[in-house]
Amino acid sequence: MKKKIVVLISVVAVLCFTFIACSNHSDTTKSQTNSSANNSSSLVRSYDNLKDLKKASEIIIEAEVTNDQKSFEYEHVTFTSSKVKVLKVHKGNVKESDILNILESGGISKDGFEISQDGVSVIKPSEHYLLFLYKYIGPVVTETNYQALGCYQGKFKIEKDNKVKQTAPDAAKTKDIENDILLDELVTKMKDTKED
Repeated sequence: MKKKIVVLISVVAVLCFTFIACSNHSDTTKSQTNSSANNSSSLVRSYDNLKDLKKASEIIIEAEVTNDQKSFEYEHVTFTSSKVKVLKVHKGNVKESDILNILESGGISKDGFEISQDGVSVIKPSEHYLLFLYKYIGPVVTETNYQALGCYQGKFKIEKDNKVKQTAPDAAKTKDIENDILLDELVTKMKDTKED
């Protein structure tokens, strides 16, 4: 029993150290009007195509970000929890008008820096998104939160002209989803994609 506890503690310590080390590799830029930092890290799991995103998602929704958003620090890492209002459900056990919490790495640090993950900012109030989500389980928050698959790969911004933009950096973009695809076209493509 004692040996199992020691092994478990060792594994948790290594995972925490690895996460913090990856998260703390940052490029920082300061100017008079804007302070920001960009964290670079490797994705634990990457999603190369729409089929993989759809299959791995517990919930797929169109949502609007509310003004209820808070950034906080956990283990010297900045996180943001944002409330979103569900506009349309494509997969999962949620309803239109439900309010969900979305947890992301990044946001406004306690020092006033805007922290982004690989150049991708956290979702902002009043913006619309197509989100491929899974339920977060971990120590950062106690209430129910969801996260985008692949850190940002499951986060697609819906522009005012109804075009969808991948938020992921070029190297991590989902290969079979064109940038500026119309939302209706992407939804049709998603429905036609079999999960197997």
